[in-house]
Amino acid sequence: MLYQQVAEQLAEHIRTGVFAEGERIPSIRKLHQQWGVSQSTALAALSALEAQGLIEARPRSGFYVKALPERLQVEEHVPAPVAVSRHQLINHVLNQSRQPGLMHLGAAVPEAVFLPQEILRRISNRCLREQPGLITDYAFPPGNKVLRQQIAVRMQAAGCSVSASELLITQGCQEALSLCLRVLARPGDLIAIESPAYHGLLQALEALGLQALEIPCDPARGMDLEALAAAIQEWPVKACVVSANFSNPTGSLMPDEHKQRLVNMLSEAQIPLVEDDTYADLHYGRRQPLPLKAWDREGNVLYCSAFSKTIAPGFRVGWVAGGRYHQPLQQLLTVTTMASHALSQQVMAEYLHSGDYDRHLRKVRRQYRQQLHNLVDALHASGLPVAWSLPQGGFLLWLILPAEVDALAVYEQMLQKGISVMPGSLFSASERFRHCMRISIAVSQPDWSLLVAALRGSLTD
Repeated sequence: MLYQQVAEQLAEHIRTGVFAEGERIPSIRKLHQQWGVSQSTALAALSALEAQGLIEARPRSGFYVKALPERLQVEEHVPAPVAVSRHQLINHVLNQSRQPGLMHLGAAVPEAVFLPQEILRRISNRCLREQPGLITDYAFPPGNKVLRQQIAVRMQAAGCSVSASELLITQGCQEALSLCLRVLARPGDLIAIESPAYHGLLQALEALGLQALEIPCDPARGMDLEALAAAIQEWPVKACVVSANFSNPTGSLMPDEHKQRLVNMLSEAQIPLVEDDTYADLHYGRRQPLPLKAWDREGNVLYCSAFSKTIAPGFRVGWVAGGRYHQPLQQLLTVTTMASHALSQQVMAEYLHSGDYDRHLRKVRRQYRQQLHNLVDALHASGLPVAWSLPQGGFLLWLILPAEVDALAVYEQMLQKGISVMPGSLFSASERFRHCMRISIAVSQPDWSLLVAALRGSLTD
């Protein structure tokens, strides 16, 4: 809706300092004149910001910017590198979260209603009628040519100078990330990562015997580049892994000027940059945010992504554009995976060629944005002592509880009430963020009042 777009723009201005703490927000009349929206739309946008706790109304004066909760500020301290040992706990929580009968808010997997099931079924049936051998055929590296061409077209539209010959099809983004780490580093090496970081990345680091150097991140704007610059001066960093567009778990979006600075900084330091861009297609704004790869001129960015969050998780179709590391990545992919399933790659290629993907994305973005606002409205109305930073894309919300609360204990209590969430300590190699949790909004017809009630009970027990 238009008022939500206006609210998101104003929220970004607040987070980036365009409107400072205590400053008066433009009036309804000024928003109407300057933004070309109706006064009712302007009022709805300001009301949404007030519900999010970003602004406050003052009688006969207007709306003013409130201070962002202290718990959302970036931590200045960069901890020393640590060996990762989170696999057992992560697997335990993931297995519990998959139990039937739960309200599944833990796993970052969209429910079927948000996926193009029917058209994929039709394409699959047609492919099998026309090419029966696809059901048993291999797809050898670098992968289905038409699929790579379709992905290259999309990447070029997103600002990346990448051809089909520079792409490798992988078994999801997780395999792409693991391949990059295996090519770039050896056991004991230091990898700079976001903090908090995607738990699948932590598992990959642990499996490969790599150490994590956790760089603080702002929940709205992503990695602290000053902290990263200091860290690479102090430590022998072998590679850096970043998700600049709607990171998992916080949903942060790095500003373009920060993206360019990050790419240039690591290129000058001769440190490879691995980009996880899985959620970029789920932007709420008018245009897709540029990936880090768009500023890569030297092949130093290894771009990883997948269709697991938007089209078909079970197809496990991902890809990597490895820049100057393309050949060693292809060799490693060949000797490890050897081949993938031909049918899923062919179906994905035909689906992308059909043009339906963009129509699907427009629909699902609206659904996620509405789900997110409904959840935030419910949390704000609840009066619970929680904080959050409103993401501009994706389907995840990073929830910050009072500092003294153990989110792992809250998770266990909520599980008994039929709701699964993801405790924050799973997203840190050093067990930080114990007072945080990640919530997925990619669920069908959620009753957010049940979540609020379970949270209230867990926080007061």
